[in-house]
Amino acid sequence: MRYLTGFLFTAMTAVAQLSNATLSGVISDPAAAAIPAAELSAKHTATNRLFKATADASGRYTFLTLPTGEYEIAVQARGFKSAQRSSTYRESIRKPQAGT
Repeated sequence: MRYLTGFLFTAMTAVAQLSNATLSGVISDPAAAAIPAAELSAKHTATNRLFKATADASGRYTFLTLPTGEYEIAVQARGFKSAQRSSTYRESIRKPQAGT
C-alpha cells in the first residue's frame, strides 16, 4: 500500500469570541501528487463529536467551525494506507507541527 504524506494541517484559525476554528489542508502522496476524494474525520476528544470532510479534485479539504481543543484526525483514500494524528488547537492562528 502507498502512504499518504503531507496529509494534514496546513492552516488552523480560531476566533476567540466563538471558540471555533477552521482546519484546512491538502492531501498528497510521497510524490506530492494530490489525492482527490480522500475521506477525513476529526474527532473532538473531549466530546467524542465527529466531524467529516472530503478532499476535492485538488486534494484540498476544509473543516469549518470546529470547537477548539484536542482532536484525533484520520484520513483514508482508496489504494493508500490509512493515517491518523492527534493535535490540540487553541484560540490562535497556528500551523501544527508533525506529532503535535
